[in-house]
Amino acid sequence: MRLPRALNLNENPAQFGIFFSANRLILFISRSALQMDRVLRVLY
Repeated sequence: MRLPRALNLNENPAQFGIFFSANRLILFISRSALQMDRVLRVLY
């Protein structure tokens, strides 16, 4: 089974890099949003 072009490192490293960093950014944002939610619940 071949990987899709966007996920194949050899074919498109730049696109993979963008995909990877976007994934990390989304994870970071969702984690901080969860923490903010907890903080707000404590405050109110």
